[in-house]
Amino acid sequence: MWKYVRVTAAIVAMTIVSGCALKPDRAPVPVEAVRSIEGVKWILTGFGDHRIKAPEKAWIELKDGRYVGFAGCNSLSGRYERCGHELRFVREDPHTMIACKDIDKDTLFRKRLREVNRYDIHDGMLVMEKGKERVLLFLPASSISIR
Repeated sequence: MWKYVRVTAAIVAMTIVSGCALKPDRAPVPVEAVRSIEGVKWILTGFGDHRIKAPEKAWIELKDGRYVGFAGCNSLSGRYERCGHELRFVREDPHTMIACKDIDKDTLFRKRLREVNRYDIHDGMLVMEKGKERVLLFLPASSISIR
């Protein structure tokens, strides 16, 4: 019987250690910063290339593996997976398809979300990345005056 207990304990320990390993080329960030990505309403302030202005009032909020938001014309929601600084938007729920002046930016926001594979927080700004390329930039709603 003890043999099975030791084997089970070893499997559990290996799962915990290997399930969420940090990449060696990335420095760990404080726990407070990692936790702050969830439960915060993040306002889209720009796309990583800085040439395209973000759609008006676009935002996203992540919590418990689900996300909700507004892409500029239409709502968005779905599921995401996060492990350390790895972040992937794995499913988008059906959504409205309302046309508006920002429809191209709405579409780009959704496309970029599907490309995201990691994130970082720099000086209170949430930066979503594809590899080392910044693709989406956000600020917490509490730090922005929205009209």
